[in-house]
Amino acid sequence: MPNPTNFRLEKLYKNVLYVVWTEGRRTKRRSTGTTNREEATIVLREVMTELTNPEKARPDQISIAWCLQRYYDGYAYELSSSWTIDIHIKKLLAYWRDKTVDALTPDAINGYKKHVLEVEKLSVSIVNRRLTALRSALNYAKANRWLSEVPSIPKWDEPDPKSHFLTRSQVAKLLWASRRVPHLKMFIRLAVYTAARAEAIFQLTWDRIDWENGWIDFRLPGVIHKRKKRPNAPQSPVLMAALRRAKQKTNSRLVVSYTGPKHTDPNEPIADIRTALEAACDRAGVERVTPHIFKHTAITWGLRQASLWDVSGQTATSVTTLARVYGKHLNEDRKATANAIARGRR
Repeated sequence: MPNPTNFRLEKLYKNVLYVVWTEGRRTKRRSTGTTNREEATIVLREVMTELTNPEKARPDQISIAWCLQRYYDGYAYELSSSWTIDIHIKKLLAYWRDKTVDALTPDAINGYKKHVLEVEKLSVSIVNRRLTALRSALNYAKANRWLSEVPSIPKWDEPDPKSHFLTRSQVAKLLWASRRVPHLKMFIRLAVYTAARAEAIFQLTWDRIDWENGWIDFRLPGVIHKRKKRPNAPQSPVLMAALRRAKQKTNSRLVVSYTGPKHTDPNEPIADIRTALEAACDRAGVERVTPHIFKHTAITWGLRQASLWDVSGQTATSVTTLARVYGKHLNEDRKATANAIARGRR
């Protein structure tokens, strides 16, 4: 592994000072958490000492929080999925707090799974995603010679993906119930018309909307989205008209913006919209759903009107995924095709 060199302080996000250094051909960074140069210089010395004189720590000598933060600051922040990883890490920090790595016993991890399923009332897939972030952080610490060994962290089997979707009437009810919550109403419109994931919608800025051609590019500039592709496609006049109206009422660079007691910066992407969505479901008399339901809904509606390949291109979803997750709807369409063939004439 290349030795770290060229340590320095640089102002990055919101003028916060970061320790920046070079390892081989890669530039790495770590937040000092302050804008004060004297305080940042102390952190700089600590980081230099840590990285140039590494000593492997036993699992009982290093905290889970330390590993998670070093993983994000030194590696995960530059991934296309950094926004999601950051959310997973915050949830892990809230649960494990100041516990050391040796606390990650099989019983403790099972207890965390139970907490996510029964207390947070989330799915096994969320458990797996969070534990993947934790596993990656520990492996990162070991690869950097900070941690002597990594405990085994399991991955649980997940149920087959659901293709549950909302009807047009249900979506209309949710939009009406969200009429006094502009950021939620805009999120629902974008999600159900474009099939984009919540993360892509929250990060969408006005400059990636082509008003003349009615086109929206959800991809982040300069980022290669390898796994979770993002739509870059033409959109309906109905959605474009709604966007034009919203653009006239905001000064935020983000299309979906919000300010409140816990989110004071309108130019900072929203972390989660589940609470607002659940409240809207209650007002609309619709069974509570998660933000991802709108992607299922958009694709299901699309498959009933367009070809598999057209829907794949429009929603940036692979044909393989469409066939696996939405096979039920495709099979219904195939029955109609089979009947049409049988009625054919020579």
